[in-house]
Amino acid sequence: MIATVWDTFDALLRLQQALDASMRSGWPEAGARQERGAVFPDLNVFRQGEDFVVVAEIPGSRKRDLQVHLSADELRLSGHRDVDYGADAILHRTERRVGAFDRALRFPVAIEPDGAKAEYRDGILAILVPRAHAETPRTLDIQPDSSGGEAIMPRKSQKRSGTNEARSLQAESRGLSKAQDKRERTAPGAPAISTRFYVPHADIYETEEALTIVMDVPGVSKDRIEVKLENDTLEVEGRIDLENYRGLEPAYTEYNVGHFSRSFAVPDHVDANGISARIADGALTVNLPKVPEARRRRIPVH
Repeated sequence: MIATVWDTFDALLRLQQALDASMRSGWPEAGARQERGAVFPDLNVFRQGEDFVVVAEIPGSRKRDLQVHLSADELRLSGHRDVDYGADAILHRTERRVGAFDRALRFPVAIEPDGAKAEYRDGILAILVPRAHAETPRTLDIQPDSSGGEAIMPRKSQKRSGTNEARSLQAESRGLSKAQDKRERTAPGAPAISTRFYVPHADIYETEEALTIVMDVPGVSKDRIEVKLENDTLEVEGRIDLENYRGLEPAYTEYNVGHFSRSFAVPDHVDANGISARIADGALTVNLPKVPEARRRRIPVH
């Protein structure tokens, strides 16, 4: 028996190339009940055997704020993502999308709603959508010609009664522009085997006590993220677990998959020893407290 080693770097490269290719293909209907250009969340559809897996990035959302509804051929995803930085917070940067959303995805074949499953982890919503049994391809045994029973292709001497109506299936395909591209950070001219890094969307706000950075890193767990401070630069790097995509074939794509990387210049009035970070539901929050001398204080007048 020969052991096979799965190269995660090569696998991610091939996955990204497949996602790029499927971005140029259509899907019968992937609508959003929002204004064009404000589509959220982005959706990817994969094939897993005869079934489908729908993946949506919704970092920072809570599971109780998400609803998934399935009909005979349509999936509808709705919910909301809210932020509360405090009434006194000063917003320096706002890149993360917030508010209510409602998306509908129509499948080109009938699906089995009763067999569907959904899970939400690290800001990623994954929905397994089985194909309906009537739609599942099957292999037929070829039977020998016999005189018993009705022939599939009638002989010339046989006459068929009634009128046959020809039915044709049309696969309608609408060109859809990508809702939002992830800004790639991979260095130009990097070797092809290197995996892609994307710049995560971030909000930056300030209070009297601290500066706070909130970043979307969907698919990144606590043990796969690194935050470090070096030469007054805060560097963040998060890596996805490619095992979650193993065995999935892209069918329709609105975003690519990769790791995350971003850096920030840290101002002098930040207490470097007090910096802390936490991650929940695919959203990373980095708190940079101010040194006491930089905090606002009331100056008495004598």
